[in-house]
Amino acid sequence: IRFLDQVIVKGRTEAIKIYDVLDAEIESIKIKKLKTLLYFESGLKYYRQGNFNEAKNKFMEVLNVNPTDQVVHLYLERIEDLLNQSENLENWSGIWTFDNK
Repeated sequence: IRFLDQVIVKGRTEAIKIYDVLDAEIESIKIKKLKTLLYFESGLKYYRQGNFNEAKNKFMEVLNVNPTDQVVHLYLERIEDLLNQSENLENWSGIWTFDNK
């Protein structure tokens, strides 16, 4: 299992945790995700701390091995959005909040 995210969905105030079940992946993808797990976890740690440049570097290391990791692409998009909207950085808790269902 790979921890993916902690999010707050619209209409809720409490965060939920989301996981990636690696045993459900085809073997070649599972191997790549396991091979990059330490980079992914480091990127996630930096992301949650608000250290977006370091998070981006770690996520790029994941993509060097596994360029099809969609979760990493999503995190990189979020980082760009957060860096472009400074008001989001002021109250950053490390938890992504969805405004739409």
